[in-house]
Amino acid sequence: MEQQPWFDGRLGLNGASYHAFTSWATASTRPASLKAISTAMYSTDRISSWYPGGGFGLELALSWTAIQQANGAAVSENLYNHLPLNQADIAATGKTLDFYQERLAHDGADPHWQPLNFAELLDDPVPTGPGCP
Repeated sequence: MEQQPWFDGRLGLNGASYHAFTSWATASTRPASLKAISTAMYSTDRISSWYPGGGFGLELALSWTAIQQANGAAVSENLYNHLPLNQADIAATGKTLDFYQERLAHDGADPHWQPLNFAELLDDPVPTGPGCP
């Protein structure tokens, strides 16, 4: 974009969910033209939402998996009790899902996830939520 004749040297990024992730991923390269970023529905520390308190967040992982892969189908409460956990994606969607298996294979402390932790980009506090200045 910076090469476009209409670009004035100021880049702003925004987005929700996946588009928020791509905004943070772009920001992680620290382009000099980046002046502002506004995101929703994505944390700069994704690991803490996937592994709340250090443990695997089954409810988030399984419900998100089912919603994304099963055409928005709701997760049956019975699926949260499905064992073994490495087959819960199959029970929810009928297939093995790499991203679900990846979450099981790497706990929250695993360096594997470091490239997805954008919290280190923040030099100043970022206000979030309603009523923030």
